[in-house]
Amino acid sequence: MSFQEAEKKMKPKKINISSSYIFEDEEYIFPGVERGEIAIFAGAGGLGKSFLAQEWAMELSAGEKMTGISSFFSPPRKVLYVCWEGGEKEVKKRAVAIFRAMPTLLKKEKEIQKNLYMCSRRGMGPLFFAEKENTEKIQEYVEFFKNFDFVILDPLSRVFCGEETNTNFSILVSWLEKIAIQANVAILLLHHVAKNAVVDGYDDTWVGIRGGSTLITSVRCALTLSLPKKNQNSQEQVKLNFVKLNNAPPIPPIMLCHGKEGVLSEKNIQKERAASFAALEEEEMPSEFRKFFKK
Repeated sequence: MSFQEAEKKMKPKKINISSSYIFEDEEYIFPGVERGEIAIFAGAGGLGKSFLAQEWAMELSAGEKMTGISSFFSPPRKVLYVCWEGGEKEVKKRAVAIFRAMPTLLKKEKEIQKNLYMCSRRGMGPLFFAEKENTEKIQEYVEFFKNFDFVILDPLSRVFCGEETNTNFSILVSWLEKIAIQANVAILLLHHVAKNAVVDGYDDTWVGIRGGSTLITSVRCALTLSLPKKNQNSQEQVKLNFVKLNNAPPIPPIMLCHGKEGVLSEKNIQKERAASFAALEEEEMPSEFRKFFKK
């Protein structure tokens, strides 16, 4: 078989290089993550991953700085947030709590409603099944996802039905990459850490993420949410840590605090928000906003 015949059969695309090549500006949808790429956000259950992911979804759709990632800025994005573990009521309650805690988002409610599509698949099946072709499903998700810039799938264990083996994770990631590339979106997967990771104290590292090496080598960005090592008996504070970040400057770990309704934020931001509330007079607010300020 000639080289030309082998090339045609394998269908590779030759990458031409040149010292004079001019790169277009990167368009990061999430820190270090462009369209067609995947990020993962992992942590133990009950720490607030879903809450924080929903905050990010609302902030990105409004073009506001993201909680815990203030160094990253993006214009308003079309965002899809798919939740398997929480029902419609829970998603709505989180949204109201976030609006109450963030006056800047409250002022952009109409823009958020236009750009953000949140849905619950609680009680419904996963997107993919192991040992199945899933070709038809992949095309369905491509058609749906291409209406968005950023897709959050919460959690990975409900996205995929099958044993969490290296082989299965490799196949799953290849499917998701295909969807991300063809739909021209960035995808964030919420995931859990291994059971021993919290006990043995490595839940804030990439090693603690379930399916560790296979997932980490496949994604462009990986974050963890964990309890501070010095105060693991309290969940008032949690640590957000970038354990892998390609194509972006390092982002240092940051401590986030749980508000009364579960909203996560930095301490200094909480003080600023409290001051914003104190400065607002009820008669100055649009009537549709007043309900959010009631106790």
